[in-house]
Amino acid sequence: MQSTQKPDGFIQARCTRQSFERCWKWQSAVLKSLALASSCPPTSWATSFPTRGAALAAAITCASVGLAEAGIEMFDFVSGATVGWAEQRFFYDATAHEEETADALLTIAFMPSLGEISSIFQTGQLPAERQAEAVDQAVGGCNQTRNIQVLSLQHLVDADASA
Repeated sequence: MQSTQKPDGFIQARCTRQSFERCWKWQSAVLKSLALASSCPPTSWATSFPTRGAALAAAITCASVGLAEAGIEMFDFVSGATVGWAEQRFFYDATAHEEETADALLTIAFMPSLGEISSIFQTGQLPAERQAEAVDQAVGGCNQTRNIQVLSLQHLVDADASA
């Protein structure tokens, strides 16, 4: 999938029919972190490859780092994490097979510094009494992912400085 942002702030995506839903989801999650009054409208791309699972959370996380590295004004990083529910237990970092057979999948896009969820996507049925726990688990994963985002961005800045 490929997307570009027009000057009016609308991201236009070129997605295959199979990836359209995933394309729309990562865009809507990341857009909420942008300071759209920025004088430099962002252009971003995401390429959809065959995955082994958890592609949406990875696309959200990577797009956020890419936008930050490009100098796009953002309120915060957006970190993505997916929690699955099967056989009365939670699991993380799902494989494609686990995603297909899960009773439910919950993906959170979270802005850790602001403590705000920018998007929640759920497929399947999760028991109501476990919903809050699933959100908490996913937010915890996002907080851990943010540390990796900061280190990645610092590595990119250091590489640019030494070049």
